[in-house]
Amino acid sequence: MRTIIDVMTGSPITAARTDSIGGIRDAMAHSGVHCIPVTDSGGHPVGIVSSFDLVELNSDSSPLEDLMTKKVFTIGAHQSIPEAATMMRTHFVHHLVVVDVANEVVGVVSSLDLLEDLLDID
Repeated sequence: MRTIIDVMTGSPITAARTDSIGGIRDAMAHSGVHCIPVTDSGGHPVGIVSSFDLVELNSDSSPLEDLMTKKVFTIGAHQSIPEAATMMRTHFVHHLVVVDVANEVVGVVSSLDLLEDLLDID
């Protein structure tokens, strides 16, 4: 059975609460990602910023903490794809932050990743 590690984006771009919104918007546009986990100094998830959040853009110089979603849904890399799909559907989210046993960010899995796996698309 395939697991999250098989479909996730590993080594994701992460941000700090104090990073500027404008810098993160530019990083998302440059890298082609639609969300960036926000971590503390230990690499633990404390928030998430998605392209949807940027629609509510206040000021490019505002810190991410003003905009980020503070409720982060996480999943382990070795959990199942159906578990991820259930979690996304239950919480109405399109991204889960993938964490290791120390609760450090190791990846991101999106609803599109799950759909591509379902359709067996690389």
